[in-house]
Amino acid sequence: MKLGHVIIAVAILSLLFVGGCGRSATPTEEPEAPTDPMVLRIGLNAEPDNLDPHLLVQTESMRVMEQMYSSLLRLSPTLEIQPDVAEEWSVNDEGTVFTFKLREDVYFHNGRQVTADDVKFSIERVVDPDVGSPWSYLFGDLDTVAVVDEFTVEIVMKEAAAHVLAALATPFVSIIPEEATADEGLRTQGVGTGPFKFVEWVPGQHIVLEKNADYHHEGLPLLDELRWVFVEDPTSRVQQVMSGTVDLDIDAPLESITAYRGDDNIEVLGGEVVSYYLLGINSAREPFDDVRVRQALAWAVDREEIVDVAARGFGSPLFGGPLPSNHWAYSGVEIYTAPDAERSKELLAEAGYPDGITLELLTRPGEEGIAQVVEQQLAAAGITATINRVEAGAFNQRVWTEGDFDVVCSRWGTMIDPDDFFIHFQTDGGWNPYGFGHPGIDDLILQGRRVMDQDERKTIYGELEALVAEQVPYVFLYRPERFAAFGDSVEGLQHEAANTRLSLRETKVSR
Repeated sequence: MKLGHVIIAVAILSLLFVGGCGRSATPTEEPEAPTDPMVLRIGLNAEPDNLDPHLLVQTESMRVMEQMYSSLLRLSPTLEIQPDVAEEWSVNDEGTVFTFKLREDVYFHNGRQVTADDVKFSIERVVDPDVGSPWSYLFGDLDTVAVVDEFTVEIVMKEAAAHVLAALATPFVSIIPEEATADEGLRTQGVGTGPFKFVEWVPGQHIVLEKNADYHHEGLPLLDELRWVFVEDPTSRVQQVMSGTVDLDIDAPLESITAYRGDDNIEVLGGEVVSYYLLGINSAREPFDDVRVRQALAWAVDREEIVDVAARGFGSPLFGGPLPSNHWAYSGVEIYTAPDAERSKELLAEAGYPDGITLELLTRPGEEGIAQVVEQQLAAAGITATINRVEAGAFNQRVWTEGDFDVVCSRWGTMIDPDDFFIHFQTDGGWNPYGFGHPGIDDLILQGRRVMDQDERKTIYGELEALVAEQVPYVFLYRPERFAAFGDSVEGLQHEAANTRLSLRETKVSR
């Protein structure tokens, strides 16, 4: 089936990640501003941890990276798969062979032309266990990446892989030059083919990117420079946007929306995204290895109250599994439509905890409000939660590296394909620091990847969502809305249901 040049409409997308912390780099002097520059100053709520797209785990890093890199495919603001470095592509009838014809006018920021060898290197790097990319699961059934000719590459999977095109439209599989990986150069500088290229990183202050004059999409970007300023405190970001020292609060916290909307010189842009908030449960640790205890947590939570109080009404409750109601694979599974403290107590008693349990509720900046509401709700069911707020770097270390937690308050975002909504729950899959495993869930995840017919996949994901809701590896809370706030000099910014801001290449400022 021929897919090249055809924009493939898809139902939904998002990326979401864990929060971030600082990164060391060699400071340089402030760059001299060009004459009458088109510079966009962006407030970022944490300092990125690195600029290597294949190691991406942090939202703040993604914000910067996605301006610097390109993948074979890209997503439009209206969530369609479009050509990017690949100008056309095709998939065989079995869904195992993906062939891409590359544009011949794509150049890395170091000046070298992109070829099929670079695509091969990039994908093989993602799956290389020595690299340790958390996105290697996207190509878990990879057979080979073959260079057909200088500008044609063939990705061959061992089994049908319905999720691959969606994966290839993300920053996680950006195309990079092999020479830039020496001495971890990508981590501190980054070398891609995107609309903006790296200038400098001053730790604790800012990252500067400049316009890529050789960008392969004619007429873009419109800006000369992006200046990412690290401002963790949301009140400070509001003040800076209102005073004009920062142009854009790219991820405006909900508590700031009222203040922004009260200023006639500030615009607020936003809407729903398909990331979701959750309570992630450490199923490898007692007592959470007992499904009845996990179910007790799920029954204790009032999702509508969380949306009303913690999200200020900006969200949609999730009463079953993670799939949003407007996704093509949504099955209508709803179990926990109302809290039931008595049911929670019964389940705890059945599991051997008639007097309730105690737990640490680990959270990070930006999610304390959710944790506070959850803490009160759990208490009504005999569950004593102690909130431990840690900085993003410490949160990442405890969850993703050490697995040292009881329950975490966090969020996750997804890509287009429904496979990504369930990756945490595969026993040996990507992004599963929660110690959860279930053979029936593993089997359904694999079935969903290996069936190309959408109707058949919908049936599989309906069964999968119901089983996940029953087994409660997560307590799914709600799907949020996301906002950006900016001064009236900013033009061309678009809301994207994806957790991405690729539209910055079409943004400009007029002072």
